[in-house]
Amino acid sequence: MTLVAQKSLFLLLVSIIAVFGDFEDSITFTAFTKDGDNFVSTFDDNLTERGCNSSEKVAVVVHGWGESMETNWVNDLIKNLREYRGGCIIFMDYSNHSIDRDYFNLVRKFGPISSVLIRKLDQLNNQGFDDKNMFMYGFSFGAQLSIYAGMSFGKNRIAEMDLCDPAGPGFVLAFELRPTFAAKNVQCIHTSSAKGTMKRNCHQDWLMGKCGRSQDAAGIFPRGSHGLCPKFYNSAFTNNFYATENMYRCPSRRVAVNVPKNFKMGYMETRKNKVFGDLFSPTSECYPYNNLPAAGIDNRPGPFARMRRQRLTQELRRCEA
Repeated sequence: MTLVAQKSLFLLLVSIIAVFGDFEDSITFTAFTKDGDNFVSTFDDNLTERGCNSSEKVAVVVHGWGESMETNWVNDLIKNLREYRGGCIIFMDYSNHSIDRDYFNLVRKFGPISSVLIRKLDQLNNQGFDDKNMFMYGFSFGAQLSIYAGMSFGKNRIAEMDLCDPAGPGFVLAFELRPTFAAKNVQCIHTSSAKGTMKRNCHQDWLMGKCGRSQDAAGIFPRGSHGLCPKFYNSAFTNNFYATENMYRCPSRRVAVNVPKNFKMGYMETRKNKVFGDLFSPTSECYPYNNLPAAGIDNRPGPFARMRRQRLTQELRRCEA
């Protein structure tokens, strides 16, 4: 290598390190302990000394474009994870970048932002947190960050990952992002065709509402079909979104088979590793957004199939006046 080439390579590496350092300084991680405390966690922290027990569960939550720690669903999810999962919860806040009104400017920063997340996962590993106790949740752009970080951390090392409407724009040709490599089990919940991906390549892909493309509860931003996904997910901690027959005849090449009775979307389902493929769950206009008062998947063919679909549709819950 010539002296000029060596100098050019050195300058390139220096610039990459400088950019990475800038992103580390502009992205924060807040840890929530099982005792109710929280603190900003740096890469120099000993998390165990600050209240996160490395022998217990740990969860990492990653928000989407335009969001931050102040976003409503974030606080609701942290509360739910504290109550129903326990252990340590770490929230990644990259709002200094996600606040950019130009979404594609954020997409161009995908590499350095994901590198910071990967470093946090490595820190957890180096401090003794067990892969089998690791869980990740990502919404939209944060879901794609989670996939890449999980793959880079190690194929199928993380125990579980729940992804809410992974972003579509900017990732259509990102064939290297393979959710089934990101964790031992990856559950994807789809609610929008406009902002969410149309790829169905997770261990379980939930097509919510009308084929995972639109929702009856959709309103103006941020409560469109895309923004409803984390609301559905939070609701599912206490309300059941059961798998049903494919009542909207959604196109699918991998409809899940042998689905256990009362199989449901969300964190609370404990039989995920028994199911692979596309699942369907209609939604309603109003909170709690699940439209089935009774449980069960019903795939029975026959002359009464249409009648059953009509009955399910009529059972959509309406908002109270």
